[in-house]
Amino acid sequence: RVTVLHCGSGGIPSAIGLMMQSGGELNCVDGDRDVLEKLDHATIARSAALSLRLVHEDVTRTILGRTNLHLSPQDLVVVSGVLEYVPDLALTSLTRVALGMLAPGGTVILDLLRPSSDRFFFDHVLGWRTVRRTKEAAAALLTGLGLRDLMAAPCKGAAIVLTGRSAA
Repeated sequence: RVTVLHCGSGGIPSAIGLMMQSGGELNCVDGDRDVLEKLDHATIARSAALSLRLVHEDVTRTILGRTNLHLSPQDLVVVSGVLEYVPDLALTSLTRVALGMLAPGGTVILDLLRPSSDRFFFDHVLGWRTVRRTKEAAAALLTGLGLRDLMAAPCKGAAIVLTGRSAA
C-alpha cells in the first residue's frame, strides 16, 4: 500500500506503478482536479493486480490537519513537489500527517530542495519562491516526530530525499 501526496506531473506515481506490477494499492492524492484527471488509469502502466485510487484532497487542508483523507495503514508515503514551497511549520505538520498514515514500520519519503545556484532563477526570474533547506536543517526540523532511521539518500543537483520509518 503506497500513497503519493502531491502527484505533480505524474512522474512519481507512474514510476511507482511500474515497480508495483506484482500488485498492491496505489493512492494518488492531489488538490488539483486537472492533475488527477490527467493521471487517469491509462497514465499509470500497471497489472490487473494493482489497484489505483485517485483522491482529490487539498494539501493545505492536510497540512492544517483538516484532511478528509481516510486510508488503510500505508507501507509507504511519498511527499514530493510541495515541501519546497512551505515554511518549516508546514513541513513538520505534513510529515506528521504522513507518519500518521503509515503502518508500523512503514516508510516515508520526503523530497525537498537544498540550497543551490538555481535559486535566483526560480525565485526572481520565474517568480517561483522556494524554501531551500540543507539536509541537516531538514533533519533537525523532523527531530521528535517519531521517525526512525532518518537518512538522506545520495542525490545530485538540488534535491534532498529524506527517508525514515515509523516506530514499530
